[in-house]
Amino acid sequence: MIDIEMFKSFLLRSERLLLRPFKKSDTPELLPLFSDVERMDLYLPRPQLYMDAESLARHLRGWQDGSEHFLFSCELLATGELAALLNLDGFDTDNHQTEIGFALTEKKFAGKGLATEALQSMLEYLFEEIGLHRCWCRVMEHNAPSLALVKRLGFQLEGRQREHIYRAGEYNDLLLFGILAEEWRKRG
Repeated sequence: MIDIEMFKSFLLRSERLLLRPFKKSDTPELLPLFSDVERMDLYLPRPQLYMDAESLARHLRGWQDGSEHFLFSCELLATGELAALLNLDGFDTDNHQTEIGFALTEKKFAGKGLATEALQSMLEYLFEEIGLHRCWCRVMEHNAPSLALVKRLGFQLEGRQREHIYRAGEYNDLLLFGILAEEWRKRG
């Protein structure tokens, strides 16, 4: 039996990060992400821009209901800065699976391996501690950094939703990736 109560007191440390439940007080540090048109264009399912912390906080409350949707802040241990946001959506205790998503809060954190570190830590926890069987994610076809990340972590392409996302006057394919617990354990 999968116990989601573990997420209420969740703290996970990696080499450089502390992953913990999102707090409303984290919201101001997320404004650079949620007010950046270029980066929100890659965010799913719809890009929504927020220019103030209060409207963003209202939006994010729905991302953390404590039963199927969980939102985590990823802090740099060295500075306490909020470097990333990680979310689990559609957490399915019956089928032992969840969707996982990730976004860096600012461009200055890109290219440092923080996304890899955070996702590796969370996937290890989900498969080995929680007992999930499968994690999956969605990536827009032109999001090269995210495509490289999920492939590096061992996710397998499971499907393509053709012309599923409409952005800037064009339709874009949405790629579906998944990884099974057994694949996670066997990756090299």
